[in-house]
Amino acid sequence: MSDVKSTVLNAVAGKTNTNKLTRYVCKCGYKYFIANCGGTVITSKCPECGNTISGVGHKPAEGNTILDNKPIAQSANDQTGYIGELANQNLYHSVRYMTPTSYRVLHLIVHALIGASAPQTALAFLQKNDQTATDSENYCMDHIRNDWEMLKTLLNCSDEVYFIFILYIYFLSY
Repeated sequence: MSDVKSTVLNAVAGKTNTNKLTRYVCKCGYKYFIANCGGTVITSKCPECGNTISGVGHKPAEGNTILDNKPIAQSANDQTGYIGELANQNLYHSVRYMTPTSYRVLHLIVHALIGASAPQTALAFLQKNDQTATDSENYCMDHIRNDWEMLKTLLNCSDEVYFIFILYIYFLSY
């Protein structure tokens, strides 16, 4: 389940004080949840198309489809803080609704900052969040080089033009 779906599921579970939810979809595509056992017991109107959603007697209203065989319990798939990972060579890799370009720029800056700190401090930080890091300088440089190449491709530019782009971002911070 994606981070976004997981976040929505957890938000709904938090508001309904249950971790058991069943997903349904109206014939117009509007998705909704039913808590607890997951059976439909009352009807309502779809906020998108006005058709009947939910149902009675544990039978969905006509045109409604159950998406889960049983109530699902999902805990947040979201991780906070620095998340250690191998350098990702998927050109369009991204997280949290960021464009791949925004993700790569931020990712490059984060690794430049980590790599610029004292080697022992950087290594301790990386090992706390990523058990595979054994050399902070190489780890950060792998990510920086990878992001640099991915960004050159995404922006369709040379090293020189991309360097000017990074300098521009740097000077915007002053």
